[in-house]
Amino acid sequence: MLVVDPQTLDAKAGPMLGVVGKFKLLPQSLRDSIDSQAKKQTGFTVSEATNPDSPIGAAVGALAQLRDFGGHGVVVIDAVKQ
Repeated sequence: MLVVDPQTLDAKAGPMLGVVGKFKLLPQSLRDSIDSQAKKQTGFTVSEATNPDSPIGAAVGALAQLRDFGGHGVVVIDAVKQ
């Protein structure tokens, strides 16, 4: 569960959310390279972070919606590792 203040979200994650949203527009060869580097550094790929069916993707998508909304909110993700 995440409790989110819109100003903090925008200041801390706003630029990242904008970049992640544009990731799908890149050619596959660039996405593969970025995914490989992200996996090494964070343990998950940017593709996973943009996939709403993955737990991280659902959280990122919810944060992006909350940022667009501009209000306070609580993000709850119910997921089971498979």
